[in-house]
Amino acid sequence: MTAPGWEGILDEGEEILWQGRPAPGIDWRAMLNAHVFVGLFVAGFGVFWTIMAVSMMAGAGSGPPLLFRLVFPLFGVVFVFTAMRNVMKKPLDAYRRQKGTFYTLSNKAAYVATDIGGKRSLDRYLLEDMDRLRLVDGAPGSVMFGTTSDQGRVPGSGEPGFLRLSDARDVFGRVRDARDRVGSAG
Repeated sequence: MTAPGWEGILDEGEEILWQGRPAPGIDWRAMLNAHVFVGLFVAGFGVFWTIMAVSMMAGAGSGPPLLFRLVFPLFGVVFVFTAMRNVMKKPLDAYRRQKGTFYTLSNKAAYVATDIGGKRSLDRYLLEDMDRLRLVDGAPGSVMFGTTSDQGRVPGSGEPGFLRLSDARDVFGRVRDARDRVGSAG
């Protein structure tokens, strides 16, 4: 009997062994990259620009036209908002992605399903192809399962796996055991 919602997806005789989701929360380590530091520098420049422009325009008396005195400081505000949007984009995208991600392990494959903004996808990784199974221990941890079919993977899309698991060691053991059973049966 096929599990509800899996009709037409699972192979004949394929059984679900485990299902889970990424642990909730923001991965603050994602904030530690050059993109963020450059963004913070640009935001700081924008704040400096705005403060200096306001103080220069306030002391200018009746020199520059009113429109110039209003618009000139706003250039700094544009820098601040653009930089802060860029700083927060990656962590917020990761948070949205993890909220819409679902994991399933069967006796034949690992599945990573996503439902983000109404766009749904399902990736299937055959256990028999997994030749680089790896545990990334931590709280939360991850189970990475590089496969021989990764050669055609889009560069930068990352290694496939079950990411941000609160029970990563247990899941690693389950994936390893299921992979070993497939290998010994074949």
